[in-house]
Amino acid sequence: MKKAQAKAETIDAVSQLPQVELDLVTCLKEKHARTEQELRDNEEKYKSLFEQATDCILILEVNQTGVPTIFDANASALQTHGYTREEIVGKPITFLDTESGDDRVMARVDKLLSGEKLTFSAKHRRKDGTLIDTEVLIKKIKIGTKNFLMSIEHDITERKKMEDALLEDRNMLEALTQSIGAGFVIISRDYHIIYANNFIREYKGDSVGKLCYATLNTLEAPCLDCGVAKIYAGKTEVDSHEYCSTTVDGRPYWVEIVASPIKDKNGNITAASEIVVDITEKKQREKELGESREEFKSLFNSNPEAVAYADENFRFINVNPKFTEVFGYTLDEILGKNQIDVLVPDELKQEAKDQLEKSWSRGVSFQTKRRRKDGSALQVLISLASVSVGEKRIGSVTVYSDMTDQVAAEEKIEAALKKSEVLNEKLSVIGSFTRHDVRNKLMAIEGNVYLAKRQAANDPKMSQLLDQIRLATASITRILDFAKNYEYLGSEQRTQTDVGKAIDQATSLFNTLKGVQLVNECKGFNILADSMLATVFHNLIDNSLRYGKELSRIRIYHREEKDGSASIIYEDDGGGISDADKTRLFTKGFGQGTGLGLYLIKRTCDIYGWTVEEKGEFGKGVEFEFRVPANIGIVAVSN
Repeated sequence: MKKAQAKAETIDAVSQLPQVELDLVTCLKEKHARTEQELRDNEEKYKSLFEQATDCILILEVNQTGVPTIFDANASALQTHGYTREEIVGKPITFLDTESGDDRVMARVDKLLSGEKLTFSAKHRRKDGTLIDTEVLIKKIKIGTKNFLMSIEHDITERKKMEDALLEDRNMLEALTQSIGAGFVIISRDYHIIYANNFIREYKGDSVGKLCYATLNTLEAPCLDCGVAKIYAGKTEVDSHEYCSTTVDGRPYWVEIVASPIKDKNGNITAASEIVVDITEKKQREKELGESREEFKSLFNSNPEAVAYADENFRFINVNPKFTEVFGYTLDEILGKNQIDVLVPDELKQEAKDQLEKSWSRGVSFQTKRRRKDGSALQVLISLASVSVGEKRIGSVTVYSDMTDQVAAEEKIEAALKKSEVLNEKLSVIGSFTRHDVRNKLMAIEGNVYLAKRQAANDPKMSQLLDQIRLATASITRILDFAKNYEYLGSEQRTQTDVGKAIDQATSLFNTLKGVQLVNECKGFNILADSMLATVFHNLIDNSLRYGKELSRIRIYHREEKDGSASIIYEDDGGGISDADKTRLFTKGFGQGTGLGLYLIKRTCDIYGWTVEEKGEFGKGVEFEFRVPANIGIVAVSN
């Protein structure tokens, strides 16, 4: 029974099969219609978005050449580039791109077809020839079964103009801050550096995007006296302060920081700027100036002489303790008062005014009198000099040296000199009279010896005794000559003297040179000397003639030395002087005669400031070298 029932149901189902097929076909048709409608709606929607997009959209087709051609372009693309659809469709993309060649485009295509997405900047040319700056995004898309490229271009021409203008402004700002040697930063509300010029980069490295207090001042929080914080808080429009920081390599430096707000057109603060000026040298100069002031103050107060500092009108500004000790005035008593009114006696006021006027152009020094607080007079030596800053005179410094004791000592010395002059005059007169009387007596002795020798011509013993008397009288005459020369030694004023003429004068005093040749090579050589110079050469020539064995030649010449000094050389070719005798050569009384000639030469050189030395070789002659120091005795050398 069950089998029969199942069979009946199967037959019933089969009988209904054509109706099911009909329903299925109807359903499929309805679904296909809906799909086609959705496709049409999507296509319309795509076309609407494509056409209404504000960015330029180009659909590119990749053909066999590898260079994409324009398949379609939206309204924005046509308007931006100035072409109609007919003029642009089918053209290669290089038609618009002025910077990309075929090779570069094909390299991009290879990347795009492999699934990459490219973004780059490019310059495109409009139909009228003008250029536009664009940012381009290209990606692969599929329409149906075919691959295309979609290029979305955004016109950034205005933005580029703004960027170029901003760059130009920044370059100008960079040049301006560089010309004044200043740093410049722009800081946001959260203390990040938005912009920093080269000055900041040189000192702190790349700092854009970093926290200002950490980068510029190596702190963990904003500065306690932060100008930027004050600007943003509305506490001030301008804030200025000095700050000591370090460079990237750790060198300390000082800067002056001026912070100010940057506002929009509505007056709202959008950022804060800081101008940073390096004042390291200024701070160093201030330090040195402070040290100089302290040094000046120390020298001023500890100066052993009385010192007064006055303004440009000679009114007291400051005095040191020694001034108060010498004159009796404290600073409070004379501050702002004129120096002439306070210190100068009435009879010397004009002199004081004249000296003050001279001091503006040069330092002056003069001896005069000044008045103490108690009215007593004081002999002082005044040294006065102006104080200037650049070309402007701002004051004067006067140093008063108490000359009371020195003046008293000079008066005593002057009195002693007068007594000495009287005494010297007496000695000179006595010496002159004595030498005159002794010479007269010697002449009488010489006459009597001459007569006695004629009468004793046949008595050899008597003749020998008379010769000894004549030698004694000759020696006495030489001693008298020495006394005369020594009396005048150093008493004459030295003047310009021709050495060659002094040698000729000395030579003329000899009746004969006994056949000796004298070579004078000093003519035209001028030095500062007196009449004793001729005596020096006379004594040397006399010694050569008396004691020079087998003497035939005397030579006197001069020589200029490398150190600016000069030498006068006296040479002869006689027997010379032994080494033992050289050690005592200029000692008074040493020698075969009176022993006074070379001593007088040495004393003359001492007074002149010269040195004398005998450098000859024993057996070959003498060589006396007179050394004349530079800038002491040399006047000129003329031909």
